[in-house]
Amino acid sequence: MNQEDEICFIDSNIWLYALLQYQDTQKANIAKLTIQKSNKIIVSTQVINEVCVNFIKKYLYQKLKYKNSSVLFTPNVLML
Repeated sequence: MNQEDEICFIDSNIWLYALLQYQDTQKANIAKLTIQKSNKIIVSTQVINEVCVNFIKKYLYQKLKYKNSSVLFTPNVLML
């Protein structure tokens, strides 16, 4: 089996480091490179759920942060 045929499971922490802004840029760069190098990626529904929950948490945190700083923040992505 050559490298092109290998299937790669990408866990939620890899997706989160690649997609969200973290202060640890080294981990973010490694995560992005891992995803870019993978030809056949598999994710589970659990991974999708974990990533979505973290996106929602980050969104709600940002919304509260902006609201508390008196900045107008009206996204059309998620209304709770």
